[in-house]
Amino acid sequence: MTAMFYSFSSESLPKVSVKDISAAHLISYHQDRDLLPMVLANCNYSFEVGQGTKVEYNFTDIERQLKDRFLFKKSIVILKEIDTIVYKSETTNAEVFIQLRDRIKQERLSAPILSQIQVDLKQNTFPELCDHMDKLDIAISFLKSVGSDPESPLSNFMVNILQIDSSFISQKVQQSCKCKHVQCLWMTLALEKTKRLENNNKESFGYISLVFKQKLSEGQSDALNKLLNNLQIEQLDYLSQMTFDCLLLTIDMPQKDMSKDSFENAVICMHLMDPPYANQAPAPVWLERFLEALSKDKDSQLNCSYAIDTWVLIHEILTDKKNKMLYR
Repeated sequence: MTAMFYSFSSESLPKVSVKDISAAHLISYHQDRDLLPMVLANCNYSFEVGQGTKVEYNFTDIERQLKDRFLFKKSIVILKEIDTIVYKSETTNAEVFIQLRDRIKQERLSAPILSQIQVDLKQNTFPELCDHMDKLDIAISFLKSVGSDPESPLSNFMVNILQIDSSFISQKVQQSCKCKHVQCLWMTLALEKTKRLENNNKESFGYISLVFKQKLSEGQSDALNKLLNNLQIEQLDYLSQMTFDCLLLTIDMPQKDMSKDSFENAVICMHLMDPPYANQAPAPVWLERFLEALSKDKDSQLNCSYAIDTWVLIHEILTDKKNKMLYR
């Protein structure tokens, strides 16, 4: 009976948008109350001696009644207008921030303000840090959907529009951060959270795809160690932030598997040439020399599948150098 519907043309049916749908536009039926009586009304019974009761269905009439009752009076729903639901677990930070930057161009906070925020974060417990990130997640989910004035204070948007508790990190954040700084602020908090987890030997990149969690070989680790130890603390600090940003904002994209791309190409050609901040400063000369040395040394050549282990090694060397300076 299904084959009989192939000749049915929907071109003459009216169209309705999603926002105008009512129950009258939709096909709705009950199998026993609607379909079974229609089938029984269009069947003929005959009895033959030795063969019992014989049932013949009038498929032509059944088809006609189905069309008249359930199809001809309905409408075609324009499905393109339906927003697709995407669960948080099915997306990545990179995708979220691309949508945010499409709405509001993002800028990096100035170095003095960032430095002060980082100092303020040290006074926050780990649960407080996670709570701050949860609040920012809510703000970002709205900003990437509805947008806002880039110059408006982020605290005003969160408190007055979203009705979120005003106790947020520090007075410096409330005074300095605007909606155009929300990506930078979230990344700063995320980096601090990741450092704390790493320092306590906890899973620090649970939200990143497994393809970027390959361990460095002994040769790669030794060669990279040698290059990193030649950098100053300020340079390692910059490299830690830049690698973290590149991993979360550029590399971890589900639409494209970048695990086999060279780390140098991901950093220079993608992250630095197409920066996630409208006011991103040019890469320092020493970084170009570092990446060039990284690609020339066969043992230290990396692809993006080692990105997380590379950041961990940078963090370990940076922490070790800071501790040595502290206890001199």
